[in-house]
Amino acid sequence: ESQGDAFANALGCTDPAQVLACLRTKTRDQVLRALPQGTEQFAETARTHWSPIVDGLVIPDQPRWLYESGVFNRVPTIIGSNRDEGWTWVTRSFPGEITEDQYESALQTEFGADAAAILAAYPAAEHGSPRAALAQAVTDAEYACGAERLARLIERTGTPLYLYQFNYAVDAIVPNRVVHGLDVNFLFGTDVGAPILTPPTTYVLSGRDLEVSRSMAGYWRRFADTGNPNTEDETVVHWQRFNRPEGAGRGADKYLILDDPVGIDKRLREAQCAFWEPYFFRSITAAVPAQTP
Repeated sequence: ESQGDAFANALGCTDPAQVLACLRTKTRDQVLRALPQGTEQFAETARTHWSPIVDGLVIPDQPRWLYESGVFNRVPTIIGSNRDEGWTWVTRSFPGEITEDQYESALQTEFGADAAAILAAYPAAEHGSPRAALAQAVTDAEYACGAERLARLIERTGTPLYLYQFNYAVDAIVPNRVVHGLDVNFLFGTDVGAPILTPPTTYVLSGRDLEVSRSMAGYWRRFADTGNPNTEDETVVHWQRFNRPEGAGRGADKYLILDDPVGIDKRLREAQCAFWEPYFFRSITAAVPAQTP
């Protein structure tokens, strides 16, 4: 709300009785340039960041609580994440390599009293570097395990749920990393530019990329048509509904791997997600540390 007030003031709309009418007279460029542009990253910085707010009306409560209580629209759902989501936020905050001390300090700032447990779960030696370890922790906590948790909460109501992980790396964008937002470009078949590529350049999807894009878009198109992403074409990998029976036996927790070729796996990041399950943090990429009450 305070950011909204600052936005209106920056546009000269200070009369409370006329603020909405005043805002509607502004041009696109005036709106875009009213406040300094910010970039989401791991380390907290002053920035403009328009994000969902638990306001008691549009979003009546914390989404995790709503899903745990079954208070959501029960419609067929696709949910997933990219293999290296956290790499984007960490490298924006730490463009170069970081030391062990910097890694520990970053965890302490973000997670407070839980930092030691997280450091033990993500030792730098197991990930090649402190920066890579931090990126993996962010990937799991914010994205992969968030998607897996949400999948379980939706599935237990009997609602059709399809889980995926996008694993297709494009070395010309980020070598051997599948970064945040890349799946969207492939879903719509669009060339990759800002904010994934900085400074602003453009990566034109290759013929192989477009094949991956067409395969991915086929699942989404069929899902939009029928609520089911599958087809009778036996050459297309069958995307099984996410299913967690009592006891989570064989065949449970399957998800689609969007790669070249498409594949199937099960129990996404199982050990890591079991580690994160007891925690209930704020977003790691929000304007305040995740530990903030």
